[in-house]
Amino acid sequence: MNSFNTFLKSNKITRDGGVSLCQALYKQCFLTHLNLSCCAIQDEGAEAVHMMLTHNRTLQTLFLDHNRIASRGLRNIAEALLTKNRTLQCLTLWGNFWDEHACREFAPLLGGPRNIDKENVGGMGGLQRRDTLRGGGGGGAAAAAGTHSTRLQPELVDFCFYTVEQKLIVCQNEAMHNKDFSCAIELNQ
Repeated sequence: MNSFNTFLKSNKITRDGGVSLCQALYKQCFLTHLNLSCCAIQDEGAEAVHMMLTHNRTLQTLFLDHNRIASRGLRNIAEALLTKNRTLQCLTLWGNFWDEHACREFAPLLGGPRNIDKENVGGMGGLQRRDTLRGGGGGGAAAAAGTHSTRLQPELVDFCFYTVEQKLIVCQNEAMHNKDFSCAIELNQ
């Protein structure tokens, strides 16, 4: 099967263009890598990404960083990854508008947040991976579904989560910061 990469980074696609593009890609069977970084697709475009991810079974890499996506759009993407899509492996979302609700939806997809022991903040000994979220109620769709496995590999996303004194915080994943589409392409070789 042939695979195609589409790089549309910084093309000012905006939300309406993002919606149209994602609708066209619902059942497209050749696209494996899509870069929509810095395209201002916003929440409406992210909702279309959600629909695309529920139908598309070939997309492996999706760059959506710096797109003005707020909580609603981020939660829609998380829901698609949790319930429908199993092919996406590499995802960038840093530079969007994360809030605690969006963090609670995404953190379980990465195996839960890391817990920072405030007495050991300066050393790596203070970081611990955990599988559940504490405090703040809810736990998101992943917790409701009873899922605590890692759906996305932490080294293939540009965001990560920590808890500090039971507050959930999103951070940029420096390990992914300078990667490009090669992250998912390498997985297939």
